[in-house]
Amino acid sequence: MNEIKIYYSPLQTTTNFIIAIGFWCLIIILLQNPHRTNALIFVFVLLLISNGMYTFIKSFIFLITKRPAIHLTNDQFIDNTTGKKLFWTGITNIETYLFQGRTFLAISVTDNSIIYRQTLNPFQNLMLRLSSLMTKKSLMTNFSFLKGKNEEIFKSIMDFYYRTSGLK
Repeated sequence: MNEIKIYYSPLQTTTNFIIAIGFWCLIIILLQNPHRTNALIFVFVLLLISNGMYTFIKSFIFLITKRPAIHLTNDQFIDNTTGKKLFWTGITNIETYLFQGRTFLAISVTDNSIIYRQTLNPFQNLMLRLSSLMTKKSLMTNFSFLKGKNEEIFKSIMDFYYRTSGLK
């Protein structure tokens, strides 16, 4: 098997997209508020969390264009949900991780700077570094974005990882 493609969950991705559109509509409505100072403070707070909304919109576009959420090749683990590409040789561990009540695919790498260099947005980079410090995981992908059962997705990724890396 030369590659595996894991696609976005249509229901979860569409729901997240609707939430993101509602979120941006709320910002526009608040900017029209006559109490502009209070509205601007609230908009600033909303913009801080808008990174997640961007991810929801991007995921929806990838769903429509049939681009996989995760693409495994002989050389790389490509995570389109986070925009990260990792060579199998740099991955030290893959596991599931429960964080804030949600299950994630957690990946550890030999050097976290491999991931940090791929994160150009300074705010995203800071959040990624803080997440890595808190969880001791280099990269985490939310299983709810993925189509299929968590256990089956994890098993297929691990099987591919073992075949590709030569580990057992």
